[in-house]
Amino acid sequence: MKSFATSHRNHASIVKITEWLPSYAGFRFLKEIENLNHLLTDVKRLFVVVIGGAKLESKLPVVKKFLKDADFVLLGGKLGMEWKEYVPFNLVLPEDYAPENKDIGNKNHS
Repeated sequence: MKSFATSHRNHASIVKITEWLPSYAGFRFLKEIENLNHLLTDVKRLFVVVIGGAKLESKLPVVKKFLKDADFVLLGGKLGMEWKEYVPFNLVLPEDYAPENKDIGNKNHS
Protein backbone atom coordinates (compact mmCIF):
# COMPACT_ATOMS: atom_id res chain seq x y z
CA MET A 1 0.00 0.00 0.00
CA LYS A 2 2.50 2.55 -1.07
CA SER A 3 0.15 5.28 -2.35
CA PHE A 4 -1.98 5.35 0.79
CA ALA A 5 1.07 5.30 3.04
CA THR A 6 2.50 8.48 1.50
CA SER A 7 -0.74 10.39 0.88
CA HIS A 8 -0.47 12.39 4.11
CA ARG A 9 2.95 13.81 3.30
CA ASN A 10 3.50 17.42 2.36
CA HIS A 11 5.26 16.63 -0.93
CA ALA A 12 4.95 18.83 -3.99
CA SER A 13 3.51 15.99 -6.06
CA ILE A 14 0.76 15.48 -3.49
CA VAL A 15 0.01 18.97 -2.16
CA LYS A 16 1.31 21.71 -4.45
CA ILE A 17 0.12 20.22 -7.73
CA THR A 18 -3.48 20.71 -6.58
CA GLU A 19 -2.93 24.49 -6.64
CA TRP A 20 -2.14 24.39 -10.37
CA LEU A 21 -4.11 21.53 -11.88
CA PRO A 22 -7.46 19.84 -11.29
CA SER A 23 -6.48 16.85 -9.19
CA TYR A 24 -7.88 13.53 -8.11
CA ALA A 25 -6.77 10.31 -6.51
CA GLY A 26 -4.92 8.01 -8.85
CA PHE A 27 -6.04 4.51 -9.77
CA ARG A 28 -3.59 2.84 -7.38
CA PHE A 29 -4.65 5.04 -4.47
CA LEU A 30 -8.33 4.35 -5.16
CA LYS A 31 -7.66 0.61 -5.32
CA GLU A 32 -5.91 0.75 -1.94
CA ILE A 33 -8.87 2.62 -0.41
CA GLU A 34 -11.27 0.04 -1.87
CA ASN A 35 -9.18 -2.80 -0.40
CA LEU A 36 -9.08 -1.15 3.03
CA ASN A 37 -12.85 -0.55 2.95
CA HIS A 38 -13.40 -4.18 1.99
CA LEU A 39 -11.23 -5.32 4.90
CA LEU A 40 -13.20 -3.19 7.32
CA THR A 41 -16.67 -4.08 6.05
CA ASP A 42 -16.28 -7.75 5.12
CA VAL A 43 -13.83 -8.91 7.76
CA LYS A 44 -12.64 -12.49 7.49
CA ARG A 45 -11.34 -14.02 10.70
CA LEU A 46 -8.47 -14.23 11.71
CA PHE A 47 -7.89 -10.54 10.92
CA VAL A 48 -4.34 -9.47 11.80
CA VAL A 49 -2.92 -6.04 10.99
CA VAL A 50 0.85 -5.43 10.94
CA ILE A 51 1.98 -1.81 11.19
CA GLY A 52 5.56 -0.56 11.28
CA GLY A 53 7.32 2.72 11.04
CA ALA A 54 8.96 5.38 13.10
CA LYS A 55 6.34 8.06 13.78
CA LEU A 56 3.69 6.83 16.19
CA GLU A 57 1.87 10.18 16.30
CA SER A 58 1.03 9.97 12.60
CA LYS A 59 -0.17 6.36 12.78
CA LEU A 60 -1.95 6.48 16.15
CA PRO A 61 -5.46 7.11 14.73
CA VAL A 62 -5.07 4.19 12.32
CA VAL A 63 -3.77 1.89 15.06
CA LYS A 64 -6.70 2.78 17.32
CA LYS A 65 -9.19 2.15 14.51
CA PHE A 66 -7.73 -1.27 13.77
CA LEU A 67 -7.65 -2.16 17.47
CA LYS A 68 -11.45 -1.94 17.36
CA ASP A 69 -11.83 -4.11 14.24
CA ALA A 70 -8.91 -6.53 14.08
CA ASP A 71 -8.31 -9.67 16.08
CA PHE A 72 -4.69 -8.58 16.57
CA VAL A 73 -2.60 -5.54 15.74
CA LEU A 74 1.16 -6.05 15.63
CA LEU A 75 3.27 -2.90 15.97
CA GLY A 76 6.83 -3.31 14.81
CA GLY A 77 10.09 -1.48 15.21
CA LYS A 78 10.34 1.93 16.78
CA LEU A 79 6.60 2.42 16.42
CA GLY A 80 5.90 -0.39 18.85
CA MET A 81 8.60 0.63 21.29
CA GLU A 82 7.14 4.16 21.58
CA TRP A 83 3.67 2.94 22.57
CA LYS A 84 2.87 4.61 25.92
CA GLU A 85 -0.87 4.02 26.21
CA TYR A 86 -2.81 1.15 27.71
CA VAL A 87 -2.02 -2.12 25.92
CA PRO A 88 -5.23 -3.97 25.05
CA PHE A 89 -5.26 -7.76 24.73
CA ASN A 90 -5.13 -7.63 20.93
CA LEU A 91 -2.11 -5.32 20.65
CA VAL A 92 1.26 -7.04 20.27
CA LEU A 93 4.35 -4.91 20.88
CA PRO A 94 8.00 -5.79 20.22
CA GLU A 95 9.95 -6.86 23.28
CA ASP A 96 13.11 -5.21 22.04
CA TYR A 97 14.17 -2.89 19.29
CA ALA A 98 17.50 -2.75 17.49
CA PRO A 99 17.89 0.72 15.95
CA GLU A 100 20.78 -0.43 13.78
CA ASN A 101 18.41 -2.92 12.12
CA LYS A 102 15.34 -0.65 12.30
CA ASP A 103 13.40 -3.66 13.48
CA ILE A 104 12.94 -5.98 16.43
CA GLY A 105 16.10 -7.10 18.17
CA ASN A 106 17.54 -10.53 18.86
CA LYS A 107 15.50 -11.37 21.96
CA ASN A 108 13.84 -14.78 21.52
CA HIS A 109 15.43 -15.18 18.09
CA SER A 110 18.28 -17.56 18.78
